[in-house]
Amino acid sequence: MNMVRARAVRHPGKWEHSAWSELTGCRQRYRIVNTARLLECLGMGSEEAFREWHEQAIEELLRIGSLKRETFWSTALAVGDRDWLTDLVSARRLRRYQIVNAGRACYLRGMGNAAWST
Repeated sequence: MNMVRARAVRHPGKWEHSAWSELTGCRQRYRIVNTARLLECLGMGSEEAFREWHEQAIEELLRIGSLKRETFWSTALAVGDRDWLTDLVSARRLRRYQIVNAGRACYLRGMGNAAWST
Protein backbone atom coordinates (compact mmCIF):
# COMPACT_ATOMS: atom_id res chain seq x y z
CA MET A 1 0.00 0.00 0.00
CA ASN A 2 3.03 2.32 0.07
CA MET A 3 2.53 3.64 -3.46
CA VAL A 4 -1.21 4.00 -2.85
CA ARG A 5 -0.49 6.05 0.28
CA ALA A 6 1.96 8.12 -1.77
CA ARG A 7 -0.81 8.60 -4.36
CA ALA A 8 1.39 7.23 -7.15
CA VAL A 9 -1.32 4.66 -8.00
CA ARG A 10 -4.90 4.00 -6.92
CA HIS A 11 -4.43 0.24 -6.48
CA PRO A 12 -1.30 -1.72 -5.44
CA GLY A 13 -1.72 -3.98 -8.46
CA LYS A 14 -0.95 -1.01 -10.70
CA TRP A 15 2.54 -0.56 -9.25
CA GLU A 16 4.86 -2.83 -11.24
CA HIS A 17 7.33 -3.32 -8.40
CA SER A 18 4.85 -4.16 -5.65
CA ALA A 19 4.36 -7.64 -4.23
CA TRP A 20 0.80 -7.67 -5.61
CA SER A 21 1.57 -9.75 -8.70
CA GLU A 22 3.49 -12.31 -6.67
CA LEU A 23 0.98 -12.54 -3.83
CA THR A 24 -1.93 -12.93 -6.24
CA GLY A 25 -0.16 -15.65 -8.23
CA CYS A 26 0.35 -13.59 -11.40
CA ARG A 27 4.16 -13.70 -11.17
CA GLN A 28 5.59 -17.20 -11.15
CA ARG A 29 9.22 -16.53 -12.10
CA TYR A 30 11.79 -14.67 -10.01
CA ARG A 31 9.65 -14.82 -6.91
CA ILE A 32 11.07 -13.46 -3.66
CA VAL A 33 8.29 -14.30 -1.20
CA ASN A 34 8.59 -17.64 0.58
CA THR A 35 4.93 -18.52 0.10
CA ALA A 36 5.04 -21.71 2.14
CA ARG A 37 6.49 -19.86 5.14
CA LEU A 38 4.03 -16.99 4.72
CA LEU A 39 1.09 -19.41 4.74
CA GLU A 40 2.50 -21.14 7.81
CA CYS A 41 2.93 -17.84 9.68
CA LEU A 42 -0.60 -16.76 8.80
CA GLY A 43 -2.08 -20.16 9.65
CA MET A 44 -3.57 -20.56 6.17
CA GLY A 45 -3.78 -23.95 4.53
CA SER A 46 -3.64 -23.00 0.87
CA GLU A 47 -2.44 -20.33 -1.51
CA GLU A 48 -5.98 -19.98 -2.83
CA ALA A 49 -7.34 -19.17 0.64
CA PHE A 50 -4.54 -16.65 1.18
CA ARG A 51 -5.11 -14.98 -2.19
CA GLU A 52 -8.83 -14.66 -1.56
CA TRP A 53 -8.22 -13.19 1.92
CA HIS A 54 -5.47 -10.87 0.65
CA GLU A 55 -7.51 -9.48 -2.24
CA GLN A 56 -10.55 -8.96 0.00
CA ALA A 57 -8.44 -7.23 2.66
CA ILE A 58 -6.87 -4.87 0.10
CA GLU A 59 -10.22 -4.09 -1.50
CA GLU A 60 -11.71 -3.35 1.93
CA LEU A 61 -8.84 -1.00 2.81
CA LEU A 62 -9.28 0.81 -0.49
CA ARG A 63 -13.07 0.96 -0.08
CA ILE A 64 -12.99 2.51 3.37
CA GLY A 65 -9.93 4.65 2.60
CA SER A 66 -7.93 3.25 5.50
CA LEU A 67 -4.39 3.93 4.36
CA LYS A 68 -2.85 4.60 7.77
CA ARG A 69 0.44 2.83 8.31
CA GLU A 70 1.43 1.70 11.76
CA THR A 71 4.72 3.40 12.62
CA PHE A 72 6.32 0.25 14.04
CA TRP A 73 6.79 -1.13 10.49
CA SER A 74 9.34 1.63 9.92
CA THR A 75 10.75 2.23 13.38
CA ALA A 76 11.02 -1.19 15.07
CA LEU A 77 14.28 -3.10 15.19
CA ALA A 78 12.39 -6.25 14.13
CA VAL A 79 8.81 -7.36 13.44
CA GLY A 80 7.65 -10.98 13.71
CA ASP A 81 5.96 -13.47 15.97
CA ARG A 82 6.65 -13.50 19.70
CA ASP A 83 8.67 -16.75 19.67
CA TRP A 84 11.00 -15.50 16.93
CA LEU A 85 11.53 -12.15 18.67
CA THR A 86 12.17 -13.88 22.00
CA ASP A 87 14.83 -16.04 20.33
CA LEU A 88 16.32 -12.96 18.65
CA VAL A 89 16.53 -11.05 21.94
CA SER A 90 18.16 -14.04 23.63
CA ALA A 91 20.61 -14.87 20.83
CA ARG A 92 21.72 -11.28 20.29
CA ARG A 93 21.55 -10.36 23.98
CA LEU A 94 19.57 -7.27 23.15
CA ARG A 95 19.34 -4.91 26.05
CA ARG A 96 16.63 -2.36 26.62
CA TYR A 97 14.24 -3.70 23.99
CA GLN A 98 10.69 -4.69 24.79
CA ILE A 99 8.51 -7.07 22.78
CA VAL A 100 5.22 -5.33 22.00
CA ASN A 101 2.08 -7.10 20.76
CA ALA A 102 0.59 -5.43 17.66
CA GLY A 103 -2.27 -7.73 16.71
CA ARG A 104 -1.07 -10.67 14.61
CA ALA A 105 2.56 -9.54 14.83
CA CYS A 106 4.89 -8.32 17.53
CA TYR A 107 7.80 -5.92 17.34
CA LEU A 108 10.83 -4.80 19.32
CA ARG A 109 10.56 -1.32 20.79
CA GLY A 110 13.56 0.40 22.24
CA MET A 111 13.33 1.43 25.88
CA GLY A 112 15.45 4.50 26.40
CA ASN A 113 19.00 4.12 25.13
CA ALA A 114 18.58 0.73 23.43
CA ALA A 115 21.73 -1.00 22.27
CA TRP A 116 23.29 -4.32 21.32
CA SER A 117 25.31 -5.83 24.14
CA THR A 118 28.93 -6.67 23.53
